[in-house]
Amino acid sequence: MKYPLFIFFIVLISLTSVLKAEDLLTPIGAEKEGNTDGSIPEWTGGLGEIPKGYNKKKPDVLPNPFEGELSSYQITLKNLQTYRHLLSDGHATLLADNPDSYVMNVYPTHRSAGYPNSIYQATADNIGNISLNEGGSGLVNYQNGVPFMQVTSALEVIWNHVTRYRGQSIWRKAASATIQENGRYTLIKSAGQVSFSHSLDDADSNTLFYLKSRVVEPTRMAGDILLVHETFDQLKESRKAWVYSASQRRVRRAPDFAYDSAVPFTDGFVVADQVDMFNGAPDRYDWTLRGKKELLIPYNNYQLYSKDNRYKDLLKIGHIDPQYVRFEKHRVWVIEATLKKGARHIYGKRVFYIDEDTWQISVIDYYDGQNKLWRMGEAYALYFYQEKIPLYAFEAIYDLQSKRYVVLGMSNEERKSLDFNIRAKRRHYTPTAIRREGR
Repeated sequence: MKYPLFIFFIVLISLTSVLKAEDLLTPIGAEKEGNTDGSIPEWTGGLGEIPKGYNKKKPDVLPNPFEGELSSYQITLKNLQTYRHLLSDGHATLLADNPDSYVMNVYPTHRSAGYPNSIYQATADNIGNISLNEGGSGLVNYQNGVPFMQVTSALEVIWNHVTRYRGQSIWRKAASATIQENGRYTLIKSAGQVSFSHSLDDADSNTLFYLKSRVVEPTRMAGDILLVHETFDQLKESRKAWVYSASQRRVRRAPDFAYDSAVPFTDGFVVADQVDMFNGAPDRYDWTLRGKKELLIPYNNYQLYSKDNRYKDLLKIGHIDPQYVRFEKHRVWVIEATLKKGARHIYGKRVFYIDEDTWQISVIDYYDGQNKLWRMGEAYALYFYQEKIPLYAFEAIYDLQSKRYVVLGMSNEERKSLDFNIRAKRRHYTPTAIRREGR
C-alpha cells in the first residue's frame, strides 16, 4: 500500500506546483508578488477606483490618483553611485552631463496598470497557441491579447510590446518638437486617428493597425495627411503609406519608410523604427534576452501629462524639466539587440528595458557602431484608468552627444486631445478617403 500512497503524494505535489506557478503570474504574465524589501509591491489588479474629479466628458483630463504624494528620494550627480545599479546607462549619463539641472525624483512604486477582462481572456487563450514564424518577423495564429504570457526569447518580449492592447479606435491631437542645444524649438501639431485590426470586421489579415494623421501646425504644412497601413510581418509585406499634399491637392504613395529612414521634422536623429519606442521588422538585429532586473523608470506620470502645464514649462535646455517627471522602481525585462554582420542601421546596439506589468518599452539605450553610448529614449507611462489602458503621456529621445532632444506626442496644451471611442470603418483608411478629406 505504501507505493500507491507514495505515487499519490508525488502527483499531489506536482499538481500543487503547477497551480502555484500559475498563481505567481498576473493575467498578462508579470510576477504577481512584490520584491523582497517591499519597494515593489504585490500586483493586486491595478488601480482599483477612478479618482474623484474625473469627468467622462473630458477623457483627456486625468485627475492624478497620487496627488500630494511626496518623493521618497532624489538622485543627483552627488549620490549617483549609490543608485547606479538602478539606472540605465542613458540616465546615468544625463545626470553626469547636467549636474546643475537634471535630477531624478523617485516616488513610491504603484503597480497601477490593468486591462479589460477580454484581454485577460484572450491572453489565456493564447497560451500554447501562438508562435513566432520562421525568422521571428511575424506571429502565427495571433488575434488579440498578449501573445506570449510566459516568454522564452527576446523576440517574444518585443512582440508583446508591439501587439500590446491600446484600445479599439482612437482619435488624438498631439504636438512634437525638436529642442535645440540653445533651447529653441518649433511645434509640429497633428490630429488623427488609429484603428487596431481587432476592432474592424474587414481588416486585412496581415495588418496590425490603420492610421491617418493631418498636420494642423505650422501653417506651411497644414492640411497634409499621412495614411498608414501597419503590417504585422513587414518582411512578407512592407508597411503601406500614402501622403495627401494640401498644396498639390493629390495623393501619392509614400516611399518605403522603415528601419533607419529619418522621421521628418526631427533634424534627422529620430528614425522610423524608434517611433512607439520600437516598431517594424526585427530582422537586422540579433536579439538576446538578458533576463529581468529592478530599474527606475518613468511611471504614473499624471503630473507631466497635466493640462495645467505649458509646453514652455516642460521643454528646457538639455532635457525635460525634471520637477514634472515621476520615477518609480519596477521590474523590467532587459533585451539586447546587436546589429547583424553586414546589416545596415545607424544603431550598432540597443538595450531595451520593458515594464513587466504592461509590456511597454520604458527606456532604451542606443549605441553607435563603435559601441559608444549615443542616445537614450524614455516613455512616460501612465494608466488611462477610465478605459483600463496603459499608454504613454509622450516619448522623448535624447541625443547625448549633440545635447538635443525630441519629444513625440505631447498634448498638454491641446483642448480635447483624446477620444477612445470613435466610430471607424475600414473604408475610412483608404487613399480615396484621405483625398476626400483633404478637399
